[in-house]
Amino acid sequence: MKTSRIYHELNLDIVTTESGDVCYVLLPEKMKEADMDWLEELVQKYHVNIVVISGMNWNDMMSPWKAPALNPKESDFRGKAKEFLASLLGDVFVNTEQSLRLTHPKRHIIGVSLAGLFTVWASTATSKFTSVASISGSFWYDGFTEWLKEQNLHAERYFLSLGDKEPKAKNERLATVGTCTEAVLQIIKDNDKEVTFVTDDGNHFEFFRERLEKALTACLGIVNEEAE
Repeated sequence: MKTSRIYHELNLDIVTTESGDVCYVLLPEKMKEADMDWLEELVQKYHVNIVVISGMNWNDMMSPWKAPALNPKESDFRGKAKEFLASLLGDVFVNTEQSLRLTHPKRHIIGVSLAGLFTVWASTATSKFTSVASISGSFWYDGFTEWLKEQNLHAERYFLSLGDKEPKAKNERLATVGTCTEAVLQIIKDNDKEVTFVTDDGNHFEFFRERLEKALTACLGIVNEEAE
């Protein structure tokens, strides 16, 4: 059964099972509201506790440093990822895992879009995640790939996916996402980390349920078989 609560102004949607693993999924609020019927099904299928986190100030909390907006009608990125990660590793995870009666769980984190950038960035700042997944990660973000080359990656496993239409974006910055994702993939390999890369049909945010299942399969180390 799904339970929902607000904690530190974040919306948490939680489904539990008998597992020592917990997967945190970072979603924009509008996307969460559009498609939540998958949550209980995936917990049963993959035998993992899933916590969907939404409601954060997306462009501020998911961005690692300040950068200009994608278009003049939007606010600039304010670069508060460090602050948001500290909140997650502090009260948010501790309180959530206590409520789930988990001690020293294996943590997995999955992000989509700008949150996909955040998850990979976070794995350079902490070793608290066993696996990291980025679905359509915003690796076009100014200076990210060059910065990542100089960092150490701490997760054991990584998953990256990108829609095949995304590099065809009209916005020049967005259109670099294909080459930038390839660069991130190579950096992860250079760090001798296990990594899975998938090219999916469609564009940004499309076919999320199917793409999330691929991410869960990779994060949980399910190899060449369907989750039971």
